[in-house]
Amino acid sequence: MKKIIILLIIFSSFYGRAQQPLTANEQFHKTSGDVLVGTLPALALGSTFIWKDGQKGTLQFSKTLASTIAVTYALKLAINKERPNGENFNSFPSGHL
Repeated sequence: MKKIIILLIIFSSFYGRAQQPLTANEQFHKTSGDVLVGTLPALALGSTFIWKDGQKGTLQFSKTLASTIAVTYALKLAINKERPNGENFNSFPSGHL
C-alpha cells in the first residue's frame, strides 16, 4: 500500500513539467499549484491515520486517489486538446477562447 502511494506521488511530481521559460509571476503560480497538488492529498491521507478505523479510510483514500489520477490522465490523453499555453496536447477543453 505504501509503495503505491509513493509511486503516485513521484509520478504526479514529474508529470507535466513546463518546457518554456516562465515569468516570475507565472513561476510563483506554478510552484504554488505544485505545492498544493501534493499537500492537499498528503493532508487527506494524514487525516486517515488520525481517525483510526481499522485503516478502512486509508484504503478508501488510496483507491480513490489512484482511480482519480488514472481517469484524469486517460481523459487528457484521449481528448487530445491543446493546452492554453501551447505546451502540449494533454488538456481538458475548457470552453475559453
